[in-house]
Amino acid sequence: MRKRRFAPTLFFALMGALSAIVWAQTAVAPANPRTVLESRFEEALGQPVATTIAGTQSVNDTGFNLKVFASDRPVVVFYYQDDADSRGLAFLYKYLMLKYAGRIKFLAFQVNESNPSGPDRASQVIDKYSLKELPSLAFYKIREGKMTRVDTMDGGFHSFEFFLKNMQIFDLFIPKSILD
Repeated sequence: MRKRRFAPTLFFALMGALSAIVWAQTAVAPANPRTVLESRFEEALGQPVATTIAGTQSVNDTGFNLKVFASDRPVVVFYYQDDADSRGLAFLYKYLMLKYAGRIKFLAFQVNESNPSGPDRASQVIDKYSLKELPSLAFYKIREGKMTRVDTMDGGFHSFEFFLKNMQIFDLFIPKSILD
C-alpha cells in the first residue's frame, strides 16, 4: 500500500493562503511569506493571548449555550489561559479565524484562575466541557438540525513546524468535517 503524500499543488496553495494572510497584515509584500509568518508566530509566543486573538467574541459559562448551541453556523471555541502553552494555539486559532471568517463563528473562552468560581477553575472547565487539557480548540457543527461537537484539539505548542503541520491538517479537516 502506497503512502499518501501531499501534492505539490496543495503546498503551493497553502503557501498562497499564508501569503494572503501575511500581506493583509503588512504594508509591503514580503520577500518570503514563510519567514514573515514565522516571525509573527515567534512574536505571538511572547505576547498575551488576548493580543493575538484581539477582536474575537468571548464566551463564558453563562452565555455558552446561547452562543454555541443556538448558532446558525459552525463554531470553534478556543479554551485558554494566558500561559505559554496557549500562545502557540492562539496563533493557529487566529489563522483559522482569518481564513474562515464569516463561515464559522469563532469564540474565545478564557479560563481565569482568579475567577471567584473556585481555586481550580481549569479543572472545572475541563470537566464541564469534556476537554482533555487546556488549551483546547473545540469544533461544533450542525447535524440534523442540532449543534454537535465534532472534535477537539487539546494541548498547546511552541514550535512553528508544529503550527504548519496543524495548519495543513485543519485546512483538510474543516472543509470536510465542519463545513460539509
